[in-house]
Amino acid sequence: MHILKLTRTICMLTGCFRPQSWTPLFKWIIYDIYRLYVISMMYTFTFSQIIDIVINVDNPNDFTNNLNMMLNMSASCYKFYIASLSYKNIVTLINYLTEEPFKPLDLDEIKIRRQYDKIIR
Repeated sequence: MHILKLTRTICMLTGCFRPQSWTPLFKWIIYDIYRLYVISMMYTFTFSQIIDIVINVDNPNDFTNNLNMMLNMSASCYKFYIASLSYKNIVTLINYLTEEPFKPLDLDEIKIRRQYDKIIR
């Protein structure tokens, strides 16, 4: 049974986490290139928002719009960085949730876990 399947899929598509099932070095290299591309696009966009605030702001409405976008992207960059640093800890936590004593043992526990998985979605 997969734990946090939707969340892991979203993180994989955004470049945060490489799938654990990928063992060949070729797949790791391709995913790392994709991850670097995503990181460079995020930081480039954030930096361009900062430059836009400094150079092109003419009225308070433009300033607030650009500042809002810049702060959101800065927070996203920070979250991406923290998630990258915590990769091994998160993988370890997910592995613990699939082993004893957290693994569902009987049919009732499996039903309960499926019910909460549906609520999470």
